[in-house]
Amino acid sequence: MNLALNSIFLFLLVVFPGIVFRRFYYVGEFSKQFNSSNWITSVTSALIPGLLIQLFTFLTFSLAIIKIEPENVNDVYTALSSNTLPKTLFDLENLKLNGLYLGIMVFYAACLAQILYHIVRIGKLDRKISILRFKNHWHYYFRGEISGFKDFKDIEIKKVGLTVADILIQTSDATTNLYKGFLRQHTINRNTGDLENVYLTSVQRYSESRKKFVEIPGDLMIFQNERIVNINLKFYPLEPNKNKVAFFPLFAFFFLIVLFFDPFRLFVGESVSMKILGRALTIFDWIFLSTFINTLFSEDKTDKAMQYARFGLILLSVSISVVIYILIQ
Repeated sequence: MNLALNSIFLFLLVVFPGIVFRRFYYVGEFSKQFNSSNWITSVTSALIPGLLIQLFTFLTFSLAIIKIEPENVNDVYTALSSNTLPKTLFDLENLKLNGLYLGIMVFYAACLAQILYHIVRIGKLDRKISILRFKNHWHYYFRGEISGFKDFKDIEIKKVGLTVADILIQTSDATTNLYKGFLRQHTINRNTGDLENVYLTSVQRYSESRKKFVEIPGDLMIFQNERIVNINLKFYPLEPNKNKVAFFPLFAFFFLIVLFFDPFRLFVGESVSMKILGRALTIFDWIFLSTFINTLFSEDKTDKAMQYARFGLILLSVSISVVIYILIQ
């Protein structure tokens, strides 16, 4: 029973926020990676982010909500070690604080996961650094993101808007048929990451008698991987919409100005909630500044110097945000 109590406490304290982090990090086309490994691997990979999230939560709760005395932590540890539950868990006021602590912990886990996910994806770090690459490697191939890989730098198109696939299919009578269409989606095996199905629209089939491709009636055609002999991919660049109004950069710019004036700063010292709000607004200042800087320089994707300058400015703004957050504690 002693082992069970300590295990549950360790799980809630460290592993649980790490699992929440993984759930919000593996999203979208990479969501299957969350359940792709066994429970031992999942728990192990959740330890490091769980410890960091627990540290952030503890500091926030102790500094902004209520100071956690070392004696309280020692009482909880002593109770669990002696095969009993801490009495503070059953106190109504402590239940509210524990619920608030748990909510902050989950919030931090979700936010940190989403921030890191967007940094990796928007910054294309998963294409440049193999250790950050997701297991759904078929997504990189089918969406043309392999152009950012070291082995595929000769692919000229860096921003793919459309992928056309030529798929050779093995039929039941040992013959083959060639199909062509727009590649829209694919599915993979949750455990192995192997390709399962490929989805094409506007499909055409090559006719041997006519010596050309003929259209196949229908809106969507599904190809099972078991019958696929090979796949040829043709990437087409994403055409920029020059008439599109840059609404988000303008919104980010004006909202950034409002945040820099920080109308809530007059009330920061009034209450705990206003202190938290003041800190949050300070961080949002620099987040929007990073977004605005990235938007300003995002048009030219070929100039290496411009890319390094953009990355440096974003890194600087994030660093300043962290420093300011520490100083205002």
